[in-house]
Amino acid sequence: MAPPLLVLSHLTILSICCSILSAFPRSSTLFVPSLASPLRVHHLHSEPSRRRHRSLRKGLRLLLHSSSQDDIQYVGRTIESFKLADLYWLEACVRAYCQQNRTQTDVGHQPIRPQPTTELVKRLAFHRPTASYLLGYTEQTTQDAQSLPFRPNKCQYVGEVIAKGTTPNEFIGSISQFVGNTSSSYNSTWTLDYDIFEPLRHDLYLKKDFTSTMLMCAASRVLPGEPSLSSIHAERNVAYIIVETSTELYLVRKHNTVEIDNGNITKDFRTSWSQRPFQYSGAINLDVALTILDIITDILQSRITSRTLRMLDPTCGSGTFLGLALMLWNSQVEIELTGVDSNSKCASGTVKNLMKLLSLDGDAAQCTESTDMWTLTLRSDSKQSAKATIHTGDSVMLLPTIATKKYDCAVANLPWNRNTFQYQSKDSACASSDIIKATAAVLKPGAPLIVVSGGDDASFDANQCLRHLGFDVLGEATVPPRGFNLPSSGRKKRGNTENNVGSTDKVARSSDCIITVAIAPK
Repeated sequence: MAPPLLVLSHLTILSICCSILSAFPRSSTLFVPSLASPLRVHHLHSEPSRRRHRSLRKGLRLLLHSSSQDDIQYVGRTIESFKLADLYWLEACVRAYCQQNRTQTDVGHQPIRPQPTTELVKRLAFHRPTASYLLGYTEQTTQDAQSLPFRPNKCQYVGEVIAKGTTPNEFIGSISQFVGNTSSSYNSTWTLDYDIFEPLRHDLYLKKDFTSTMLMCAASRVLPGEPSLSSIHAERNVAYIIVETSTELYLVRKHNTVEIDNGNITKDFRTSWSQRPFQYSGAINLDVALTILDIITDILQSRITSRTLRMLDPTCGSGTFLGLALMLWNSQVEIELTGVDSNSKCASGTVKNLMKLLSLDGDAAQCTESTDMWTLTLRSDSKQSAKATIHTGDSVMLLPTIATKKYDCAVANLPWNRNTFQYQSKDSACASSDIIKATAAVLKPGAPLIVVSGGDDASFDANQCLRHLGFDVLGEATVPPRGFNLPSSGRKKRGNTENNVGSTDKVARSSDCIITVAIAPK
């Protein structure tokens, strides 16, 4: 006879599983292997008992995981970036955070954050060959597609989840339930695509016994309306897509989202910036810089109360962030930019790059030089006035003296890459901390600060440093995503194989960086 304690543990687990199963509709097809046959109590050390314990635990974990995703209403797949999937996810989280704050402010409530910002948008699946995420979002209030946190130019598609299931039978049943409750607006011509992240296989569905064609045929038989056989007037068709992940199947109705963005401005900037006079080996990746400026724009939308926007870059390098700010914001508000760099070549190179950028449209840009300082001014009939001041020297020492007014935002690309001037310094971690402290002292309350730091620098943690200073850290992203490695070229390397492998891993790690988004204390 089994010990009483063991019997009690089996009955306790069984009661928990049954209570969870009772929450599912009766029409759902759900199969728990460990509950399919009468419960038999085995001795604790017997092999059947150990297998039964493992099966019960796995089934319970999957049920809890599925119930945590029951509220997903919208999904979006990030574009094939190979590096920036985490950053695109963080951008979506910040956009959701800003949307919630604006909604609460409009109804007269004090903005609060009931849950961490990084939990507002969930990472449902990861497509490793292209390093793209399937992101999920739960709508808090009734809103249109344009107010969703997914930025259209960063996503392959965005859509509404209208049916889902953990097994094919449950998935088709969910579509049938949707058809029974749908309105006549869905009874139109449609197209159907298929997107697979990972094969459906989990503890309640151990072996995949269907193909994408089979599932699409089954879904097409129950979808309302008729399939479209012509590409004429394709915009009138309802676009469906079946998304397969390792734990769930989704039927998504795509949105025709069109966002008015700065596509032409960005294209012009890429062209001109590639031809800039001063090329710096430690410059930030342009796509990373553009996404960081987009995040700052989202945060500032409801915070700017004056006509002048003041931005600080305490480690300006070749001026990528300053140049982007000029191109993206100069048509909307007056801009005052301040850049500081301890390397005199970088400071003077930033001035040359900004002068070339300001002269693109034939605008009159003037440069005034004094001791370790350059001042650029732009006067234009088509743009707001702009002013950029570049300093040479230590940010920690200069910022208290040059900051005559508080700044609305700041971005700091700390010296972390092996190509940067201070990377080999023994006190690089201490210097990074001092730069953040000096920057924090000259920011307005509630101003956004984005810090770019090294991913392999164990001696410095930007997240911890910012929290210690009282900042509200919204989240951080790794570029490229953790655990993602580009496929090897297959070419053989000369010399010792072990040494080559070691050096390759070291170079790959040195290119990792962490982007931390924070809000200054109010």
